[in-house]
Amino acid sequence: MMQRTTLILSLCLFAACLASALPAANIAALPDSLRWPDESLGRVPMDVPPTGYHIRIDKSEHKLSLYQDGLLLKSFTTAVGKGSGDKIQQSQWMTPEGNFYISNIHDASKWTFRYGKQVESAYGPWFLRLVTGKNETFSEKSWTGIGIHGTSRPHELGTHASHGCIRVSNDNIRELKSLIEGQFERGERIWVVIVP
Repeated sequence: MMQRTTLILSLCLFAACLASALPAANIAALPDSLRWPDESLGRVPMDVPPTGYHIRIDKSEHKLSLYQDGLLLKSFTTAVGKGSGDKIQQSQWMTPEGNFYISNIHDASKWTFRYGKQVESAYGPWFLRLVTGKNETFSEKSWTGIGIHGTSRPHELGTHASHGCIRVSNDNIRELKSLIEGQFERGERIWVVIVP
C-alpha cells in the first residue's frame, strides 16, 4: 500500500512539474467574439466541447455565427421571431432561447407556406430541424417545428419577421448545410445556442 501511495504522489509531482514547464494556453487573450462558449451569459452550457461545428444565434443582433473548433468561421444575417423575448406560449411568434442541437436536415425545396396565399419554396432549399424540448429551452417549455432555414423573403433578413424559426438567405443555408453535414452524418452533435 505504501508503494502505491508513493507512486501516485510521484506521478502527481511529475505532472505538476511538467505542466509548469509548458507554456500556458492563453485562451483568455482571445477576443470575446472568438471564444466558445460565451461564459459571460451563464446560461450557455460550459460542457460543450470547443471542437467541430457549433452555432450561436444572437436574436437582438439578427446574427447567426458558425464556429469551428471554438473559433468564429462565418456570420450570417438572420430574421427571427416577430415577437421579442423568449417564447413561452404556443401562439407567440417568438424564437425560443436555449441550448439546442440539430436533429434532422431536410430538403425543403418543395415545401410551401401560406402567407395569406400559398407560397412555394417559403423555407428555401434546406431546413435544419432543432430539438427544442423542455430540457433544452431556457423557458423549460417544449416546442416543435423550430429550425434554421432559407427564405422566399430575403428583404426581411435583419428583422423580427418569422413565426419562430431562424431564417437566413438561401445562399447562406446552402453554405451552412454544406459545412456542417459531414459532422451531422457522422452522428456528432451540432449545438445551436440561441440567446436574446
